[in-house]
Amino acid sequence: MRSAFVFALVGMASAASAQTFCLDFTTEDDFVTALANGQVIDTEFGNLLTLSSTGGSGLSVFDSTPGGVNAGAEDKDLLVGLGNLLIIQDSNEPDITGGFFDTPDDDAGNGTITFDFLAPVQMTSIDLVDIDSSVMITVTLTDGEGDTRTYDVPNGWTFDIQANPASDGFATLDLTSLAPQAGETAVLATATEDASFDLAGVVSMEVASTGSFAVDNVKFVPTPASATLLAAAGLLGFRRRRSCSRQSPATTKSPNPAVSCGVFHFME
Repeated sequence: MRSAFVFALVGMASAASAQTFCLDFTTEDDFVTALANGQVIDTEFGNLLTLSSTGGSGLSVFDSTPGGVNAGAEDKDLLVGLGNLLIIQDSNEPDITGGFFDTPDDDAGNGTITFDFLAPVQMTSIDLVDIDSSVMITVTLTDGEGDTRTYDVPNGWTFDIQANPASDGFATLDLTSLAPQAGETAVLATATEDASFDLAGVVSMEVASTGSFAVDNVKFVPTPASATLLAAAGLLGFRRRRSCSRQSPATTKSPNPAVSCGVFHFME
């Protein structure tokens, strides 16, 4: 019986390791439990990874739907139509009611968001939001041996949608490439890495910023070890397709080839 269970896990892990997972902050990392605007993020994640931060008032969810619940916010540069974003909550708006920040907003100071994976993964991409003329970002991937790959994203990599309403206000950083990458502008993000860095063995990703920003659509491929962890945790059950696509004010998340994650989330 035990050997049959082990072989089942191995088979499920093999299938899972070929799939891309996407954290779009619509749900926790069980891909079932919903997250809502303003929700405090502290212990909600823990199936695939844990989240931590520095700066501001901690981590929170921000609904970026134009015309949605945050349409009356003073700072509208996060209304980019991606659904839920992950932000570092503004230190000037720390009040919490029932596990939700009263006024969801991104912090203007220095801060970091760290993704610590419970087993190694291969990172593929991340959406960076509102990397305007006042913000610089550093994304650091660390493998199990402590070797790193670092992306330096300069200010002006995306537009501020308040100043440029026709722009997207976000861009996707390809974490598989070392080539210079343009965002929405001609400004280039650059990458460097340790000679022995293992892209297929990433255990941590840190996003450090000099100002207000948000992240979304964190995409990664489980290695066989992490896929086995998923199987043992019961996350590899019925498979359903889910998009991490841009929203318009009148729609829910629907496929858009330009920004869709096009991934499989796994559910019981």
